[in-house]
Amino acid sequence: MKPTLHKADGDLADVAGPLFVSAILETIEQTGRCRVGLSGGSTPASTMRHLAARLPMATYQKLLITFVDERAVMPNHADANYRLADTHWFSQVDAAPRVLPMYTGGGLADARAQFSRRFAADFDSGLDVVLLGVGGDGHIGSLFPGRPQLDSDRLCETITDSPKPPPQRLTLTLPVISASRFIAVLARGEGKAAPLGAVWGGDVALPLGRLTPSGQYHWIVDAAAAANLPEGEFSTENRLENQ
Repeated sequence: MKPTLHKADGDLADVAGPLFVSAILETIEQTGRCRVGLSGGSTPASTMRHLAARLPMATYQKLLITFVDERAVMPNHADANYRLADTHWFSQVDAAPRVLPMYTGGGLADARAQFSRRFAADFDSGLDVVLLGVGGDGHIGSLFPGRPQLDSDRLCETITDSPKPPPQRLTLTLPVISASRFIAVLARGEGKAAPLGAVWGGDVALPLGRLTPSGQYHWIVDAAAAANLPEGEFSTENRLENQ
């Protein structure tokens, strides 16, 4: 399944933010709740700020939030994806979002088992709306090229040798991510052009190319990241109306 392509002239959040708000509200209207999975890195921060500013307060009682991956550091650590989300989203709203951290201490195997139990119980082992980034090597979450975790059918996997520090991490697996109702991949900068172009062309060796989305699937990119994508495929729909 090819994604719907969106090119942002300025901040990616100008496009991604309204898409996410709409996806969350639509999911709540249809199912009575929305289970959100967040990624880390610098790219999603402005989209999180958009959610903090634009998501209605009444939404939070029907929102469940967790992470696509996490470093094996405590939630308040500078490297934690939780801290990124708390800085740019959770701490910016008067509501108290219900958040399931992936890592809260201890050995990786025990942390994986604990998170998997909570994820199965509280999230019914699935997500509705997922925010992803992509690395220059095509990785998503902490699923890296050529690693055995790409073939896992478990809910959550451990990573002990991430090529990006810190080496120890937890990550959701491809089947969990792919089953989401709405997935958006944010990519910024010329370093993302090669993997995006390869996956668009059918490369299924890269982790991004291994996604098999069952719902809505979007890529939101800037001009540099779009360099190897066909110009005629970009959506021209105005996503900013009434947001």
